[in-house]
Amino acid sequence: MRLRDGYTLIVAIMIVFIVMFLVASWITYIQNRSRRIIYLEDKMQAFYNAESGLAKAIWHLSGKGNLNFASERSGIRTCVDTLFDNKKGTAEITIRDRGFFTEIVSKGKEGKYTETVKALVGSSSKEMFSNACYILSPGVLHIKGHVEGNIETRGTVIGNINGEVIQNPSLLFPAIGYNSVSSRMAQYRNLIENPAQADTEIFSPLIIDEENDLPNKSLIYVNDVVLIESDDYLNPLIIEGNSVIVSPDEIQISGNAKLRGIDFISYGRILVAGDCSVKDAILYSENEIEIRENAQFEGTILTKGSIKLCENATLSNNSVLVSNSDRFIIKLSNRANFNGTIVLCPKVGLGKTVTSYILIEEDVKIKGLIFSTTGIRLKGTLTGTVYAPTFIGEPVPPDSQNMNVLEGEIVIMKEKDYILPQIFTGMTKKVFSWEKE
Repeated sequence: MRLRDGYTLIVAIMIVFIVMFLVASWITYIQNRSRRIIYLEDKMQAFYNAESGLAKAIWHLSGKGNLNFASERSGIRTCVDTLFDNKKGTAEITIRDRGFFTEIVSKGKEGKYTETVKALVGSSSKEMFSNACYILSPGVLHIKGHVEGNIETRGTVIGNINGEVIQNPSLLFPAIGYNSVSSRMAQYRNLIENPAQADTEIFSPLIIDEENDLPNKSLIYVNDVVLIESDDYLNPLIIEGNSVIVSPDEIQISGNAKLRGIDFISYGRILVAGDCSVKDAILYSENEIEIRENAQFEGTILTKGSIKLCENATLSNNSVLVSNSDRFIIKLSNRANFNGTIVLCPKVGLGKTVTSYILIEEDVKIKGLIFSTTGIRLKGTLTGTVYAPTFIGEPVPPDSQNMNVLEGEIVIMKEKDYILPQIFTGMTKKVFSWEKE
């Protein structure tokens, strides 16, 4: 009898232990589930806070409201906005100029959690893509190529056009914001001329490769050439950050290098070559910028010199080329591909000699906008719209003096909701690239 009682006690203890284990497991499960729910709620609320901060920044930029931003020397503006009365939810908002776009980054916080969203602000394209071509010249446009879409012009049109010729003797182009161009150039020139502003100054060539890293500084001034290269085609050299490299000399980027978020400011030549990829970047040179040999670029190119894209170079994702040179050309050749906006905008007028123009060779494809205040020779294919005072081509008999000749092909863009840089005055702003990081 005692033995049976002993077994009964053991079984009872085991049952109690199992029940307690199950209860403890259930309590742990409930607690973990509760923490998981709180985590998901805070994480989702942090994302909503980030989106709210982004909306507030756009509201601020539109001039409809005002936020108290603190400005850094670099031009970056930041503020922390309390979104709700309990002050638990906040958004840290950062606004900075990226080329001729405005970048907004909003970090939403809720409890311990942070979510980040980012957007770019540009100009709406609806006012500029109505026709395939706009020409200020009052002369005759000879089309040796083909135009698919309407042409609005002060003159007349002869040639292969599948569309309407709109006679408009008072045709005017959208106004260029010359102050924005000159102030941006002055900003970059100031960086070149004042090395004391840099976080670090280097008095020898800066070579970044598999063995040498980029200095961990925001503004790097190099008193010599800058070389970023990688010969290892199995393992790319990857550099991401928020740095500006300034040099009064030449800058070269080549090989299997993948760069993002690095700006390059130079007095000399900037060369991007090989199979490298440079994204979310600004290139500024006082003299020349060249991209070639399968290189890929996304961002803004600004110069008072020449721009050359050739040898299968690809510029994508609403990239921007801007030059205000009186004498240097923007040239695309050798199977270059371009998606974005090309602007050549020297001031022209009586008594001023301007010889710069845009040259698009016949094996080049472009999608977007070409805008020139001087002239353009288009031999390739454009899907989009071109604004030009005149076209440059071979003389057409019997009018051997007429250089107003369109040699290539223009096809009107069907999707008119395209993003443009904020280089044109009086245009509606547009938000795009609203993405979660």
